[in-house]
Amino acid sequence: MALAFPLSVTPDRMAAILRRPVDGGNVRLVDLAFLLRDDGGELEVRDVEHDFFVPALAGMAFDPHTLLSEEDIEAFATSLAPDQQGLVAVVEHAWAADVAHSLDTLGAELAFYARVPAEAVEAAFAAEIAAG
Repeated sequence: MALAFPLSVTPDRMAAILRRPVDGGNVRLVDLAFLLRDDGGELEVRDVEHDFFVPALAGMAFDPHTLLSEEDIEAFATSLAPDQQGLVAVVEHAWAADVAHSLDTLGAELAFYARVPAEAVEAAFAAEIAAG
């Protein structure tokens, strides 16, 4: 997951976004890097696993692995506007492991998967409400 933020948002506030789903056991944080702009506007990659302390992450469950490649980070970096910085996180959806185990137990398999954009869901709800 790659999240872009305005320059006014601090790394601590960025990291706080992850606390609730991690603390709730919904996701497991596996890898995390920040792309921060220096005073000259250049992006600097700060890897939490190696050299970057963020107070909002203190005490949060974190199972650090190096899964983000330089190519992953570069792809995100090139997508950021000059007035943006961000974070890249690898998360495991913890709830999905339980579901996968249950499916395996039943001999079931995932037959189809589609991600519906939030805008499409909102439009469908609005159309349903308008139809009465």
